[in-house]
Amino acid sequence: MSTVMQRVKIRLSRTKRKSVFIRSDFNDLGGYAQVGRVLRTLTDDGLLIKMGYGVYVKARRNRFTNESMPDIDGGIDAAFIEALNQLNVGFDFDEITTKYLRGEIAQIPVKISFIIKQRFSRKLAIGNVFLND
Repeated sequence: MSTVMQRVKIRLSRTKRKSVFIRSDFNDLGGYAQVGRVLRTLTDDGLLIKMGYGVYVKARRNRFTNESMPDIDGGIDAAFIEALNQLNVGFDFDEITTKYLRGEIAQIPVKISFIIKQRFSRKLAIGNVFLND
């Protein structure tokens, strides 16, 4: 018999193509309160970073600062893209990012700005970097 904590850790470790999780991804592993406690503990332990209400990203320790950072190729911007996809939120990129992705300009945008196509009031952030701050 395994605990909810063990089952959540197993699910996180076995999921290779996905780095962003929504709380409902774990509904089948235990009760609402149990899963909430496990996610809070994993966040406190640095295995997850809470991006917003019910949205988490896998984390790893930065080898220089020992702080938690997203464990996703592409960094924070990739985490925001995956989170918006997980939440079924339609979006586009700003004009500069779109031109860079098409190869029309060589200058790399400092920060990707998203154009949200629908009503979306949830706040998403990783550390002090906010979605469309």
